[in-house]
Amino acid sequence: VLLANPYPFLLSKFVIIWSLNLLWEDLIIKSISLIKFLDVIFLDLETDGAKSDFMGSRPSSYWIYFARMILDTVEVERLSSFAISLPERGSGSIEFFVKNLICFSGNRKGMDDETGLNNCVTGLKKILSYAEKKSVIILMELFNSKVDHPDYMCDNIKWAIELCKRLDSPNFKLLYDIYHMQIEEGDVIRTINDNHVYFGHYHTAGVPGRNEINSSQELNYPAIMKAIVKTGYSGYVAQEFRPTRKNPIESLEEAIKICDV
Repeated sequence: VLLANPYPFLLSKFVIIWSLNLLWEDLIIKSISLIKFLDVIFLDLETDGAKSDFMGSRPSSYWIYFARMILDTVEVERLSSFAISLPERGSGSIEFFVKNLICFSGNRKGMDDETGLNNCVTGLKKILSYAEKKSVIILMELFNSKVDHPDYMCDNIKWAIELCKRLDSPNFKLLYDIYHMQIEEGDVIRTINDNHVYFGHYHTAGVPGRNEINSSQELNYPAIMKAIVKTGYSGYVAQEFRPTRKNPIESLEEAIKICDV
């Protein structure tokens, strides 16, 4: 799974996420131009950490920029023995270093908002000091609980920002998933304008359906990308939609053009 920087426009960094179901070989065979500027890898520390050497034959260095941390922070007991394992090592011509870790709040399971906040603060503080020392950003992803993730705790911007304020750390930010938050709350551009200081990463997908981000769905992605650029954001935007075309590369190329602002 890859993060790609295909073309040099303002919001120039995009991600090919799990939803495209592509392999390195697929990209090399189907679209050499698409990976011409490839400079980042996305991997799951729990499932892909042992596979990191599969890029050993690549001729240049890459940064592993994001890694998923399968961690329910509302369940404090699970954190008591948890330790981050960062792949800070070299492998042939590849240099590995995790800069961002994506985590999840977990489900409510009967907890009220305040209990969930207290648990997340307690749990995340166990790892934030280490993250700060290593200059790693912990990103909590917002999900919708209406359609895709029933009972998920971090399903609204008010709760998520309150967590940021309580942790009060430059190494903790939010992953604002545009697809999820359109379903849960809407008002996407205003939310970005008002709260971008708390956002460290963005995900895309069409609503409804989580498919292509073209005119077949309700979100105006060019306008959203312009709003993100206007905030001064220079990080990555993840194309996390599920393509409906037989050739998913066509959908990815289309998404890149749509986001070329």
